[in-house]
Amino acid sequence: MALQKQIMTMPLVGGVDEKSGQKFKQPPTLDACDNGKFTKTGMIQKRYGFTRLANNATPGATTIDSAEQCASYQSERLIFDGNYGYSRAGNGTYINKGRITGSYFTDEYIQRTESITTSSTASALANGYRVESWAEIDPAITTDNVWHVFSRLVDEGGREVVKTTRVTPNIGLTVPRAHSQNDDTNYLNPMVQCVAIGGYLYTLFCDCNPIAASLNFASVADIGGGIVEVQMTSANYSGFLVNDVVEITGTANYNGQHTVIRTNKAANTFRIAAAFVATEAGLVQPEDVFGRSERAAVYASRINTNTGIGTFTTFATLQADPDGPAFVEPAFYVNATYPLWNVTRVQNAQLADGAGVFRLSVGPDPGKVSAYYRFDYFEESAGVFQEFLDNGSPGLRGQSTPILPADHTAYFQAEDAAHSMAQRSLSHIACKAINIPGGGESVFVAATFLDSATSTKPEVRVMMYNSLLAKVTPTTVLGTENRVLGSGGWGNPPTGNDVTFVYTGVSTGAGSVGSPDSGQAASHEIYRLTIDNIGQVVTHGVLRRYSTVTTDLFWHNNNLYFGASFAITKNGQFFTPGAAGSGFQPVNYNSSINVISDVNGNVIAGAGTGLVGNCISTDWLTNGTQDRTMFWNVARVLIPYDGRVYFGSSKIGGISGAGNTPVDSNRSVFNPSVATVDFLVKNTLQHAEIAGSLLLTGGLLWEYGGDAFKENGFLTYPQVRDTQNFTTNGILPDGTYDYQFIYEWTSLKGGVQRSYPSDSIRVVLAGGTATQQVLFNVYPPIWSQKREANGLANPRLVMYRSGELASGDTTMYRVNDSDIPMESVLEVVPILDNRINEIGAQDNEQIYSTGDPGDVFGNIAPPCSTDIVRHRNRLFLAIADGSVWFSKSSVPLRGVEFSDLQVKPVENYSASIAAIGAVRDYVIVVTTENVYAIGGEGPNDAGLGVDFSTPTMFSRDSGAAFACMRTTSPIGFLYNAHGGIYQVTDALEVQWIGSPVEDTVEYFPPVRAAVNDAEGEIYFGNDHADYGFLVYNYVFSTWARWQPKSSGFGNNVACKGMMVHNKVLHLAIPSGYLLEQSTGFEDVGSVTNPYSLTIITPWLRAEQFLHMGRFYRVLLSGLYVSDHRLTVSVYNDYDNTLTDTQTRDVTAANAFPYIFRKHVQKQKSRAIKIAISDIPQGGNYGGYALDGIAIEYGKRAGTMKTGTTKTLES
Repeated sequence: MALQKQIMTMPLVGGVDEKSGQKFKQPPTLDACDNGKFTKTGMIQKRYGFTRLANNATPGATTIDSAEQCASYQSERLIFDGNYGYSRAGNGTYINKGRITGSYFTDEYIQRTESITTSSTASALANGYRVESWAEIDPAITTDNVWHVFSRLVDEGGREVVKTTRVTPNIGLTVPRAHSQNDDTNYLNPMVQCVAIGGYLYTLFCDCNPIAASLNFASVADIGGGIVEVQMTSANYSGFLVNDVVEITGTANYNGQHTVIRTNKAANTFRIAAAFVATEAGLVQPEDVFGRSERAAVYASRINTNTGIGTFTTFATLQADPDGPAFVEPAFYVNATYPLWNVTRVQNAQLADGAGVFRLSVGPDPGKVSAYYRFDYFEESAGVFQEFLDNGSPGLRGQSTPILPADHTAYFQAEDAAHSMAQRSLSHIACKAINIPGGGESVFVAATFLDSATSTKPEVRVMMYNSLLAKVTPTTVLGTENRVLGSGGWGNPPTGNDVTFVYTGVSTGAGSVGSPDSGQAASHEIYRLTIDNIGQVVTHGVLRRYSTVTTDLFWHNNNLYFGASFAITKNGQFFTPGAAGSGFQPVNYNSSINVISDVNGNVIAGAGTGLVGNCISTDWLTNGTQDRTMFWNVARVLIPYDGRVYFGSSKIGGISGAGNTPVDSNRSVFNPSVATVDFLVKNTLQHAEIAGSLLLTGGLLWEYGGDAFKENGFLTYPQVRDTQNFTTNGILPDGTYDYQFIYEWTSLKGGVQRSYPSDSIRVVLAGGTATQQVLFNVYPPIWSQKREANGLANPRLVMYRSGELASGDTTMYRVNDSDIPMESVLEVVPILDNRINEIGAQDNEQIYSTGDPGDVFGNIAPPCSTDIVRHRNRLFLAIADGSVWFSKSSVPLRGVEFSDLQVKPVENYSASIAAIGAVRDYVIVVTTENVYAIGGEGPNDAGLGVDFSTPTMFSRDSGAAFACMRTTSPIGFLYNAHGGIYQVTDALEVQWIGSPVEDTVEYFPPVRAAVNDAEGEIYFGNDHADYGFLVYNYVFSTWARWQPKSSGFGNNVACKGMMVHNKVLHLAIPSGYLLEQSTGFEDVGSVTNPYSLTIITPWLRAEQFLHMGRFYRVLLSGLYVSDHRLTVSVYNDYDNTLTDTQTRDVTAANAFPYIFRKHVQKQKSRAIKIAISDIPQGGNYGGYALDGIAIEYGKRAGTMKTGTTKTLES
């Protein structure tokens, strides 16, 4: 009997549905909608095409060859390549707008305490494990310095694998304090360093106490040729090396000085040039240098990461007698007066996996003139860190020439006969083994020497050696004169021949003010020295002043970077009470910061104002008052994989209140930390626009106002070095006045950015005239991108003065300002108070904040931010430490201002913030676990009024991965949670809006998003080369996929950035191009590609699930746009492989009305699925739009029939 035919209609009002099972999807949802755009109810048209915009850039005939983000700012389209930001000009050329690098920079405490101060962390990496080691000392001790060394082991994720372990004896390493000629205990500290060899991680530290000089030997043997071999008595190795000068006593025939020409560690013998007479016993010791013959010992604690994780080697006791039975053999010996040593990893043709140690010799050079520097290879043998054995002999691997020149003497300020606390500049050393692509395997060393012609002039000199430790050039390279080496880091690009040495040069003069001590260090600056592969200088000069290099150099994206510290304390003379001659005063380092800079001095990241680590500046006071130093070497940079680096660091932990005298009390203490610089974060440079500026997240909070990219605000604030009073040419009478200073900068559009105010300086004028004036020398904002060299105006230094305090007028009024010459050789900015006397009555501008409690909060630059959102006329930042910072309310012609007092911790800083956004009344904070809301109107600039609420959790277990995709939209806040794309509504309801695309989101997680209000669309880009991206139409609640033709765009359309500019979608792709959506239907790149609109229905059934039916025909309804080949395929019985495909060329001649029919070949089916697409063939390539599908079908009986092959049998 013939079946009754029926019509099933399917209006196209639904989008993709991946949530339902394949057999249970129901119309109007779709199985796929590729390149479809929902514009009218029930209709799907083809999306518009993308055009690749030219990537030419200026200045210079350059191109943008990579992209990491894009942004829309007012009328500008911006793109970022990881090094620079570019603005697209009207002629289609991009204009370079300056350095901007997206990064994630954290500096996290390993431990935090105000009772113990520590060195910076040393670290090394092996087999995915990282050793972290540091030295500690109690700042309250007022007699001897007692050091302790600790180590811990963590995995790549920073999780502790072996807990913190004391590796030194429990009683510590005790050093009596001294600060006299050749007896300065600032040099006697552990100098903790780490190195990895053969899967072992070594923590090296100096005992600080001298080893007994005299050693017993048992016999002398004749080797022949005027050479004898001395056999030591003890089983303990003598530690003598080739080129050591020793003195023999107690014999009849061999007394006197000798140079060691060969050693044998296994036999514990050494050889000297001497005529053999007879065998005899005697004593041997290193030859005197600096008035002593003892040696200092360096020990190696180890942990094995090769086969299971053990424990650290620890030392219960360290005896000073090498002939004693309990003597612990050190890894090596160093000079006892100036125990300088530096270890570097070595991997070259001479030593495939080892280390090199650069050190000051135990005794004098073979010419018996003075101590010299030497470089020796070390190896791992059965876990022991030992001198490299060359035919059984440790030492210089066959070299007989001491490292560095014989015509220059190693320099130490402590050698001066008048050495006192005023002399505190320490001579450090540096070394690095580097494989130069164009120059082979090289070793670089640096140290401080006396000028050969002027015995009082110190010089920083460097030398280059090949892997055989032979000099590449016959002479050293002069780094700089009248400076000692404070620290230095080496680095080189992966290609090219040049090697860069960035180092700290320190003046040997006193601090900025001599009496009473200011607490401010002697002049010091960072220099950049570039050397080619034959050791010749390419460039050399001062990079930044009053800063310390704290890390080696590391490479990323064609740039060399390094870590640096800047710290300025309030001048000790200005503390009250503080009468002249009263001695040292308490200091703080609130105007300080740890930064990451490239070797051109461009700062790209800061760890937070006031959170500096150990450096030349912070050591200055304790070098004089406690005869100890906490900073001695740069940190080695660990690179487990490209784009992310780790290095040991330190941060200020607080102020110690302990101590018995003003000399020892109220000292800043530092805690060990580990820093991470991550250039791989996928959501880099998130941005928001407010107050005429575009603000972007990263290692800095970047700001752009149409001029150039730079840090928002200032990373530090002014501090005064010193003052001078004059009685003439001024305008001030006798009296007492308070002064404060701020940095100020005005943008291209008039927005003023202001720093935190300086500490208040009180000046008493008693010259007896009415024409007095005051000169202030103020430190400039060293680490700022705001400088003429970057195409920006220099900042200004603004002076504020109170009224005469006896009158009761304490208000601070603006009385002068001065441009700051950022590229000047001057260390400080001089500024005079000689312009305005009558203040207050003349409507002088008052200081915006004094920094005092109850006043308007002073402006502080936020640390590394990972996300940003605008809400209630403010900006909110997600900070890497687990907090949310919010700005002051935006004011016209005022830069965006933050304070460290306007902070909302999430779960007491324990949360990891994945993203932030905003809905109508709340800021939304997504952590890796939960979702929180911050509500309220917010306080005023002084913190008064109704504060924002504490972050309150309203959705548990709805968290997301760190740096997840997110966007604020008209329908709420959307983010990619662990379970998919979630929506937070204005009512704080969390909905799984992305469930229809859950499979796509799982396999191709979105990393960027953009909202197009004009189209009612939200775009979700991913990092896949050719998948395309998801589009959600919030007007129709439908999902689709758009797939630009990758073949015209370098075969990679991964979404590095997304933006909507002037209502038009733009994509930034890896090759450095912007793709702009056009109004045509072609993807235009290196080739022009038409594309298809593909629509696939769900499985359509005649009745109930699995009911058999007969499907006769399919009818399509739509609109003709241009000539195309229409293709319709039918799938049967839930089988996606068996198809029935037919085509029809559609032209203007047969397209009206646009209704086409297809006969179904296999009519008997339980369900069919229909795929419809076009192949454009001309015109504008728009093909067609589809507005409905109809299916003619009949219901069949016999639904349960399956055939014998589908029937189960017993």
